[in-house]
Amino acid sequence: MGLRNRLAEFVGFFRGAFGRFFFGQSPLFYRILTVSMFLLAFGLVMVLSASNVDSIKSGSGPFGMFFRQCIAAALGLLLLVIFSHLSVQKIKNLAGRFWTVGFILQTAVLLPGIGVEVNGNRNWIRIPFLGSLQPSELLKIGMILFVAFWLTERADRLEGNKVYAGQVLVIAFGTMVYIYLTGKDLGTGIVMLLIFLAMIVIYQMPRQTIAITLGAAAVGLIYTVALSPNRIARILASINHTSAVASGLDWQQEHAKWALAAGGFFGTGLGNAQLNWGWIPEVENDFVFSIVGEEFGLIGAVAVLLVFLLLGYFLMQLVGISNDPFVRLVTTGITAWILIQTVVNIMVVIAPVPVLGVPLPFISDGGSSLLSVLIGIGIVLAFAREEHAHSSPRSRMRLVK
Repeated sequence: MGLRNRLAEFVGFFRGAFGRFFFGQSPLFYRILTVSMFLLAFGLVMVLSASNVDSIKSGSGPFGMFFRQCIAAALGLLLLVIFSHLSVQKIKNLAGRFWTVGFILQTAVLLPGIGVEVNGNRNWIRIPFLGSLQPSELLKIGMILFVAFWLTERADRLEGNKVYAGQVLVIAFGTMVYIYLTGKDLGTGIVMLLIFLAMIVIYQMPRQTIAITLGAAAVGLIYTVALSPNRIARILASINHTSAVASGLDWQQEHAKWALAAGGFFGTGLGNAQLNWGWIPEVENDFVFSIVGEEFGLIGAVAVLLVFLLLGYFLMQLVGISNDPFVRLVTTGITAWILIQTVVNIMVVIAPVPVLGVPLPFISDGGSSLLSVLIGIGIVLAFAREEHAHSSPRSRMRLVK
């Protein structure tokens, strides 16, 4: 009887938690959740399709990378549910701590035996029994939360206060510079810069502050590129592909375009890609969109883009209905993060810009990227939940059938 009672209690707890998460929410909550889950499921399918050859070559069988991504997805979904139950005030209280923890983890990439270097970038740390973690992915959320908290909780000090505006810039640029200094990850820094610009534009920061941000970013970008002959060569390769073929700098991009061309209008069909047989190294990561185009064709590639745009539209709807500046800024940052990374990743695949190492949200292989995106969606769902709870009684009675 004791075991039966405990099992009944567990089932009751599960039903209650399940009900609190899924039932009685706003239509916008369900739209964001549905589109996010579609992208997650599609991403798992594409990781399986794109990684099976590399997975066999690594000795883990055809499903090795896929199973690893499934574990990351399961953990990410758990974190999504946890964060979606937090109040806006609790998320505000976590902003500084999240940013601080991200900084500490990013510092750990420098420690011998803990930091992991891959292809010249030291962006990962080893975690026992869990594999590796990329702290810079978590720092994206940390920067979004902390900048939003700083701007909204101290808004009265910002008017005409150049020192305070400078402090906001220090938070953002300090995060980007630290990621570059510790991991040489320029791609993540560029994405974070664009996220920050989107946030301060929505916040309507003074034009002078925006101009300073753009000027400092341009100087920093020129400086980091000038110090790296490899980056200069890759930029030249992206401009003139004919001259770069001999040196192989555009190998991935050239073969990615072949994959897109092979897909034609309707695609070769799921699992029928040919370019993932060693023609594009680590295709399941930053170049997974080329396999989407090869297997699903132009129609499938455009459909994926439209789904991302639909998610961005729903997220900006939340920005439009919320009266909380913190909610508006954080949601803007998360929307910009997902859409900017999508655009940058696809531009790398079709070759207008050099390879930056930016994953395609939800779809690229990589547990850290998937975890951070699902946490971000969980935060947005928490905002949608609280917005619905504070709406009119008539709105609270309106459930999605």
